[in-house]
Amino acid sequence: MATVLPTLRETGQRESVDCCYLCNRKTSVSGQYRTGGMVINRLAYPIDGSHGLLLPKRHLRLMLDAHWGQTADRAIFAAIHSKAWNVLQVIEPVLVEHLGEYSTYDPDYRRQLEINYAN
Repeated sequence: MATVLPTLRETGQRESVDCCYLCNRKTSVSGQYRTGGMVINRLAYPIDGSHGLLLPKRHLRLMLDAHWGQTADRAIFAAIHSKAWNVLQVIEPVLVEHLGEYSTYDPDYRRQLEINYAN
């Protein structure tokens, strides 16, 4: 992660990226390209899941104001959604493995979902 972070930050600034989505999940894609030793998907909206997001500070106020109105991932993406939506997903190398039902490292292995309840 530390080796690709500078490239992600530079790419994000150059292309006015709203979010870098570091978890390799199946999401609608509008394009793909290579940069700095990485394979990047340009994601289409909507995006479900909030695992491993790299967000620019310019979106924080909107997210904090909207965050608790709905499910966290939908609230986060709703706060930054606009006509100029620009989310990049790192496909290669794999940077984050989500802990949901399907693993990015072993997609054929289906895990039992864990549900935590507040007492």
